[in-house]
Amino acid sequence: MKSYLRLQLLFLLSQARLGRRSLAKLTGFPELTVRRELERLREQRIIDFSKDGAMLSDHGKEQYRSSLAAIGAVKDISLQELALDQYSVAAILHTQEIKPTWQYRDLAIKEGATAVLFIRCGSKGLHFADSCDKLATKNPRDSETIAASFICSEDDLIIIVFAQEKTIASQSLWRVIDAIIC
Repeated sequence: MKSYLRLQLLFLLSQARLGRRSLAKLTGFPELTVRRELERLREQRIIDFSKDGAMLSDHGKEQYRSSLAAIGAVKDISLQELALDQYSVAAILHTQEIKPTWQYRDLAIKEGATAVLFIRCGSKGLHFADSCDKLATKNPRDSETIAASFICSEDDLIIIVFAQEKTIASQSLWRVIDAIIC
């Protein structure tokens, strides 16, 4: 099982009670795959089921508190200047230390993504994580879009993944998130 599916399910279930069909639609994974992972999580007492769907249990909240707290938000984002493919999905992580970004980019590419951008939040605005070039200087419209999409704190990391299909962009993003925080 792909560990990033687990992380994605846990994040979604920490936000709301959801059924397996909704989770399959949100993750892009087949319903059978989602059901199997939900059963594993239930057996480990990480989630609870009810007729309204699954939700994170108290045990699950405690066990995954730090991982889930590191994920600020995950959302679709529409860029103009930086758009590197048809679909883009972004996340903001509350993390300072990461490996060289090419290592995470390679994971996303293996999942089928076209490209990945890493942007840091700083006291003087957004900047590219690798070069420290200010985003607003090179791409002012997209800098405004990204800044309006996320509430940034100093040293937060914004990851944007691009792909030809939305499902691939999302799964690639979660693969990168999993590699960074787990």
